[in-house]
Amino acid sequence: MNARDILMYGDRSLRAGLDGVPIDLWAQKGVCGSWSVKDIMAHLTSYELWHTELLVSFIEPGPTPTLDQLREQGSEFNAMQVAARRDHSPEDVLNAYTEAHEGLMKAVVEIPPAKLSEVGTIPWYGESCSLVICLCTATMATNANTSPKSMSSRTLSDQASE
Repeated sequence: MNARDILMYGDRSLRAGLDGVPIDLWAQKGVCGSWSVKDIMAHLTSYELWHTELLVSFIEPGPTPTLDQLREQGSEFNAMQVAARRDHSPEDVLNAYTEAHEGLMKAVVEIPPAKLSEVGTIPWYGESCSLVICLCTATMATNANTSPKSMSSRTLSDQASE
């Protein structure tokens, strides 16, 4: 698996779905559970950040605040990350996501493919997992749970029925 391609195509798919949702509808709840498009993007921003921190830790050890929060907060991580961005504008959330994704794309090309595929490098995530499996699993889950076409159609159809 090519981690760079997985991340690039996942981002393209997400942005294609966002193109169909006017930014003034980003606060509308119920796009994915109780979340709005803005909430989804806040969630995805946190994932781009912890993935970046994870990859960078293999290049140059340093602080990993978002990754540390993920490990400490467990199942509360998503809600806490979304809540932390609740007062941000949709544009600010999108800019934060874009910046985080760019950082992730820079980090993924710095790690040799053999290291990305090496099983057991992140035992806390899963003994039989590699970095690329971690990235791929998150990207596939994002695409399945927050399908851009679904975001667009649910948001716009809800708007039309009001």
